[in-house]
Order: sequence, then C-alpha cells, then structure tokens
Amino acid sequence: MPRYKQQFKADIQKRLMSSKKEPLEAVSMETGVAVHTLENWRAQAMATDALSHGWTPERMLDGVVGAMRISDETARNAWLVSQNIGPLDFMLWGNAALEGLRAFGRVTRGESKATRLRIRVLERDLRKKDETMASAAALVLDGYGEIDAS
Repeated sequence: MPRYKQQFKADIQKRLMSSKKEPLEAVSMETGVAVHTLENWRAQAMATDALSHGWTPERMLDGVVGAMRISDETARNAWLVSQNIGPLDFMLWGNAALEGLRAFGRVTRGESKATRLRIRVLERDLRKKDETMASAAALVLDGYGEIDAS
C-alpha cells in the first residue's frame, strides 16, 4: 500500500472538499491515487469538517432523522439549509447511519470461519478431557476393588 505525504493528502482533501466537486475518477487519473483511497480521504475530511463545526455523531443522526420526517423534497432541502446541513453531508450521514445499522450484529465471513474453527478446537479438547476423565475413573474403580491382604 503506497504511503503519501501528509501535505499531499491535505492538498487533495482540500480539492475534494472544494465547491467544484470534481469526480473522484478524474482526480484519481490526475494524481495516481486510487479511487477508494480518495473516498476514504474525503470521508475523513468531511468528518473532521463536521466535528470542527460542532457536528457530533448524535447531532448528525438527529439531522438525518429530522430531514427524513419531511416528505416534500423542497421543504426538506429548505430545512437542511436552515440547519446548515449540505445535501452531500445529508446523503453521506444517512448512508453512514444505514451502514452502521446493517453492520450491527452482522458477522463477517472471516469472523464466522474463525468462530467455527475455535468451536471445533474446543470440542476436540473437551472430548479429550472426557476420555481422560473416563480412563482415570476406570483406573480408580479398578484399583478400588483390589484390597491388599497383607
């Protein structure tokens, strides 16, 4: 994974956050930075910008919920402007909230495989311990029946 200088990253983030809203693909072609990296940088810049303006995650969610209560798009956009929420912020915050809810309780394939493997190992260990206990019990019982006649 390539490492970029902080100043280069900051310059690209300013460009991505500018009012021109250049397509990520165009910026990627020009700079050589992968689109997914640019998406991450833009998200980081937006989060930093939102936090610097006092937007906590709770306030962001309240903004999304408040806007979604308004069914008329024109009225919703007017409400967003009155709350100092940009349309792109609204869309990104809504998507982040949905993604967070989708991830709640979801197990990834890697976690699932690791969990199944761990269960198998624990079950195998438990069987070995059961066999050992059964053998020890048999030895104790066998030895208990023998009484020394001396």
